[in-house]
Amino acid sequence: MSEERLEPWLVYLHGDEKPNVTKLYSLPQRRHNVINIPGLRSTHKIDTSSHGWLVITVVGDDDCEDDYLLNPVTMEKIQLPKWPGPDLAYAFCTLSSPPHDRSCVVMYILDTDQKVFLYCKPGDESWTRQEVQAPCNCPAVGYNFDAITSINNEIYGLTICCQSLVKFQFGRDHDDHDCCNLRLLDLNVRKPNQTHHFVRTCGTICYSMVQCSPTELIVVEVHYGDEFLVGDSTTDVGCMGIELYKVNLRDQVCGRMKSLPGDSAIFLGASDNTAVYYKIPRDDLDSGRVRGNTIYFTERNDKYLYAYDVQERSVSVSLPCPDVKCDYGGPYWIQLPVNWSLMNDPQQPQVVASEDDSPNRETPSIEANKIASKLQIMKRGGGVRDWWSDLLNDILYEIQSLLFGADRCYFRLACKTWKSSFSNSTSESGYRSAKLQKIHQFPILMHIGNDGELVNFFNPIMNSTHTLPLLGLTGAIIRCSKDGWLLITQGSTGEKIFFLNPFTNERIDLPDLDEYIFDGITFSSLPASSDCMVLGYSNYEKYTIRLHFIYRGESEWSGSDVQKNGVLLDNSYSNPVYHQGLFYLMGKAGNLCIHDPGGRTEQSTSKVIDLARKPSALTRTSQLMECEGKLLSVCTGHMGKPLEVYEMNQESMAWEELGSLDDTMLFLSYTSLLSATTSGVQISGLGNKVFLDRFSRKDGVFYSLKTRKFHTFWSGYNSDDWCDTKKYTNCAWIVPNFETHKKGELQWFDPAIQIEQAED
Repeated sequence: MSEERLEPWLVYLHGDEKPNVTKLYSLPQRRHNVINIPGLRSTHKIDTSSHGWLVITVVGDDDCEDDYLLNPVTMEKIQLPKWPGPDLAYAFCTLSSPPHDRSCVVMYILDTDQKVFLYCKPGDESWTRQEVQAPCNCPAVGYNFDAITSINNEIYGLTICCQSLVKFQFGRDHDDHDCCNLRLLDLNVRKPNQTHHFVRTCGTICYSMVQCSPTELIVVEVHYGDEFLVGDSTTDVGCMGIELYKVNLRDQVCGRMKSLPGDSAIFLGASDNTAVYYKIPRDDLDSGRVRGNTIYFTERNDKYLYAYDVQERSVSVSLPCPDVKCDYGGPYWIQLPVNWSLMNDPQQPQVVASEDDSPNRETPSIEANKIASKLQIMKRGGGVRDWWSDLLNDILYEIQSLLFGADRCYFRLACKTWKSSFSNSTSESGYRSAKLQKIHQFPILMHIGNDGELVNFFNPIMNSTHTLPLLGLTGAIIRCSKDGWLLITQGSTGEKIFFLNPFTNERIDLPDLDEYIFDGITFSSLPASSDCMVLGYSNYEKYTIRLHFIYRGESEWSGSDVQKNGVLLDNSYSNPVYHQGLFYLMGKAGNLCIHDPGGRTEQSTSKVIDLARKPSALTRTSQLMECEGKLLSVCTGHMGKPLEVYEMNQESMAWEELGSLDDTMLFLSYTSLLSATTSGVQISGLGNKVFLDRFSRKDGVFYSLKTRKFHTFWSGYNSDDWCDTKKYTNCAWIVPNFETHKKGELQWFDPAIQIEQAED
């Protein structure tokens, strides 16, 4: 067969346990196809896709044949030797070369305490078992492999214990028996703990390797915010970010990649060995069908497709094939020729009906259709007005109410009529000016991209984004937002930590950390105030919580341990909350740790309490916040379902679900939970909503407690979950604060204060 260009297809094995159809989805072509593959069942797994072949494993009690190789183009099938035992679990699988090559090897690395691997060659009637022996030039006793792959008909394994690659060399021993020797390739890199590069501590790191050139491969590290459970999706908590490393096999060096080439994408399947590096054709790139500098990935037993934009640090989610089940580890990526002749006629892409007329659809806060109707009926002598300067004043007032910041200045510069109407609007309609002032007090979403030089500010009420340059934020990670200030870390280990007001560009540097190891962090008051205290916590110990804190004027961080006393307090991925002089930390199940700092001279106290009534069992994340003097918890399940809001009853120490927020708005992200009230603001339809750090196209997404659905103000997005949205991973809600301070107030450590404290 002549050399053909290949493209990635997403494969779903679904249906009953009888031989059934397989559904494939092409992202470049935006279509799905249904084919019949004889003998392939939903109880099978694709362990790897390599060299145009699939390694298929039979799962469970199946009466069909043993594991086999399959060519999805020619439908050729090759049986593999019988698996040694039903209880023998494996971690990774790879195929070194096409099976008709005499040097072909199918290899499994077993998931056992003492790493062993099985392999077979063409014609073998059984698997060869061999223990992983460390080479003499490696001090490690054994290996824990994170990924394996084949390149140039050879098999390589990535081992984290040595930060190295191991090359598997197959041959014959002195007795002419099959054997495998391992050769260590030291990559000359010592990677730090990449947790420092993400907003939250990552519970799981999943690795994949993919070939990008004849002598290079890319290591992909996907960081998740929760412990990985086999057969469960980790994306409920969310992908916190992805790191890339390029390995040069010829020079044996490895370096961190800031991004992928603009015309390249990587596709990662639920199996670690169905990864594809894809050079995007110009037509697909221009049309946006496949985005460059993007990593598309799937999760075990999860039919959604996720896309991580390396430049934006954002994660999008979509549902290519809604009508499929996804069992036994899928879906998977395989490569097929572009002109591949399918066995069945391809189905046309489904056209989703517009939901604009849905009775549950939320209407915009200012109805744009009213303005449009006024424009259509404006007539002069029977004709439509030709000049924008002749627009009626009430229409101009409506337009002005949608503007803020620099856009208001541009509006005034358009013409004399518009400038005059702007002045009249503040005198003739005083409520409009008051309305704008209220809008500007609402939180806006700040997002820092991968380059760290341009910062985006999104106003959810106006649905507009402004981009500003803020120098010195390369590698910056937003940790917390409060009172118009951000708490940010930088550095390879997150050791640099400082406060930043992005609206005045004022900065307050804190004493360096050894490394950023916190599961959450917050501060008690304005950073420039004398009583400001910063508190972070680490919740990785089974029986204790480690608190880390520092007061303004101190030069070193302090720490203390809090005993959990058997109370379940697992990570909720929520920052602590300072409320009425106390710090509150919440676990995912709703239990609390309460810390009384006691001031600089008094003794601090801490306790962990098991609440009598907790949020829904479907909760996957629980985030704590203060709202109008009360403690609230916003809980979300898989894909945002359900989204529930609870209030703490501090008399009974129990969570009580709120059916409505009335005129209150909540603003939710991993780094900040803020609230605002619409009382006194003459804009309808804002209250009783939770605004998210998610977008449908360019429109901000919110959850309505009235309709129990996700919506946007400015488009027809109306969904039971947050599918077809994009989430930024390095962002925070923040209320603009334009207060400036003297130079001395911007110094965290004042030697004079330190001397005074020492004398006391």
